Amino acid sequence: MTEQPVIEAARLSRHYSAGAGSAEAPGVSDISLRVGRAEIVAITGPSGSGKSTLLFLLAGLDEPDSGSVRISGVDWQSLRGAARARFRRDSCGFIAQGMTLLAQATAAENVEVALVLAGTPTADRGARVAAALAQVGLSEHGGKLPDQLSGGQQQRVAIARALIIEPAVILADEPTASLDSATAQDIARQLVGSARANGTALVLITHDLSVAAHADRQVRLRSGAVESDG
Repeated sequence: MTEQPVIEAARLSRHYSAGAGSAEAPGVSDISLRVGRAEIVAITGPSGSGKSTLLFLLAGLDEPDSGSVRISGVDWQSLRGAARARFRRDSCGFIAQGMTLLAQATAAENVEVALVLAGTPTADRGARVAAALAQVGLSEHGGKLPDQLSGGQQQRVAIARALIIEPAVILADEPTASLDSATAQDIARQLVGSARANGTALVLITHDLSVAAHADRQVRLRSGAVESDG
């Protein structure tokens, strides 16, 4: 029996109005995408090609005009309000380009916040936070504030925070964009290796082809459509 994909987007389209009197600007058009367990997929393409739009649709943060997205067999369109938020919290780890760490919280507290939101009992959090930080090589840095960490270390905290909820999917939006080349490669290896080790599907948006090279597949978008997938 063929294993069910963790992410399944079918004939997905989303268009936005360009303003009064202007033609409608395409976001994405008729995109289908399947991602399996522990599979790493890099989404590439020029600016304005629809990469971020696709990511937001996969995360259930935007509604398609047509088509559907299923995460672990659950259609986003079947979920509304609090039920959608709970499912996203429990099933999707999101790594934003700006990392969005809490400035006055330590690295450990920034990771722990994901467990707090998930309702994990206090007694169970410490060991899980320590394990998540160890997985990304930050065991000795849990007590530091973000401004005491390098850019690469801050991104590792964001990775640990996404992984700690043991999601089915991690969606990463340009996670290496603000890093130098050597650090970007290190973070890409860390993110991809951690996702594989945890059996997590990873969709990685990137402009950097050397970062995309760490993926199992590269899906290139152009003008809102899939130009290549391989």
